[in-house]
Amino acid sequence: MTRVYLTEAQTQTEYNRTAAGRSGGRSSGSVWTNIDGVIGNTEQMANDCWLLSILNSLRDTDWGREAVKNAIKPDGKGGAIVTFHLDNGKTKDIHIKYKEIVRAQENGNCAIGDDDVAAFELAYEKLTGNKDGGSYYDKEAFIKMICGNVSSYFTTAYDMRDIDSYIKEIERNPNKYSVTLGFEYTSKDSTLVAHHAYQIQRVSTNLLGKKYIYLINPWDSSEPVKVPLSKIKKCSPCITVFDKSTDNNENFKASYEKDYEEAKRHSAEVLEQKTKTRDRLLGEANDIMAQLDAAINTYNYKKIKKAIQALDKINPYNIIYMFHEDSVITSNIERLDKALKLSNWLNIGRKKTLMNLFIEPLLSYAKYCGVDDNIIEETRKTCKKSFSLFGYKKENIISALQNLRQHIFEKRNPFSDPIDNSIVKKHLPTNPFERWKQTVHRADSLREQYINSQYYDDDKDEEITQ
Repeated sequence: MTRVYLTEAQTQTEYNRTAAGRSGGRSSGSVWTNIDGVIGNTEQMANDCWLLSILNSLRDTDWGREAVKNAIKPDGKGGAIVTFHLDNGKTKDIHIKYKEIVRAQENGNCAIGDDDVAAFELAYEKLTGNKDGGSYYDKEAFIKMICGNVSSYFTTAYDMRDIDSYIKEIERNPNKYSVTLGFEYTSKDSTLVAHHAYQIQRVSTNLLGKKYIYLINPWDSSEPVKVPLSKIKKCSPCITVFDKSTDNNENFKASYEKDYEEAKRHSAEVLEQKTKTRDRLLGEANDIMAQLDAAINTYNYKKIKKAIQALDKINPYNIIYMFHEDSVITSNIERLDKALKLSNWLNIGRKKTLMNLFIEPLLSYAKYCGVDDNIIEETRKTCKKSFSLFGYKKENIISALQNLRQHIFEKRNPFSDPIDNSIVKKHLPTNPFERWKQTVHRADSLREQYINSQYYDDDKDEEITQ
């Protein structure tokens, strides 16, 4: 695709070249304007395509036509009274005289063909000081001046899923929304002009499933231009939608917001499931530790050994739940210390057996989590060295296991909140808008891939009407 960068002024100069000598659009000898509260067909003359596209879009919705009707009245002298809604909740009447409309049309300072449109242009210029602009905020401010409070939505080609979802919603609900469209690039055949505003009048789909967009160009709003959606996508479109309903329309929600909310929902589900699993494992651990306490109180080595062996009933990969805090480690080793003393103080073989039964599951879990083998082996040696024929140093064992727990949690913290997990953060920043900004730098390369992969000769496409 050949990319042509034209400013609105450049494109308008080219168009005005064919408009020299126009009399303002009224018939020869006519000396009276026609203010009827209806937006008619016009031809753009000034540098305000965005404003005309808004007015053209309003005439295709019931709420827009009603708003226009209420916003402009004839003054009885060939002029018009335009009533704008202001941000402070008040309204302001702008008087446009007959001579102002005629003079502006003759000089090419406003649209020709419909005097209501000309009056709106001149009234907006009187109120704000100029008609230039065209940003999203200009459009939103202008349509609110006419219609009062409206909902507004905006998307660009940075995510083609948004373009598709917008078009589908517009097609499902014809004449419900005020929709304007602009482009970053000019099409190869110059049908679509960069930095120029259009109205999306309607959308159709043929029997082959191909979508067509009917655009109203403010240079001549009398005839829609039918353009394949695929061609529109290649020019990097941006769509602005206005809806009289103030309810949030989920169909216009940006894809990055949907992705973010879906990830949060998934994380919440994971968190709930993880919490249930944790509570179950802790419950099982507490039950087994209670059984161990009961066995210790019997002073019976076999019963104590059996109670410790019951630890294997817990998934060894989640044995960390038995050692998840330093205080818990200390408490559990104190239990073991009591068991060793009561079972047989002088039998070193029994002491090592009980210690291994108690500690080895934690060492296995550390290996599963990816803790360095040298650290695991050092922990094992420290625990073994703590035993001798004359007793053992439980403080050394506690310190070694607490140190191992720190290494485990560095690798895999089973108590972490999935919503704060680094994996989720990597893909979805806390602020959804930040995610959108992260994708902007990839837009040009993605758009280039799209253009190269889907370019075809539009002239060969034949529409099959339904």
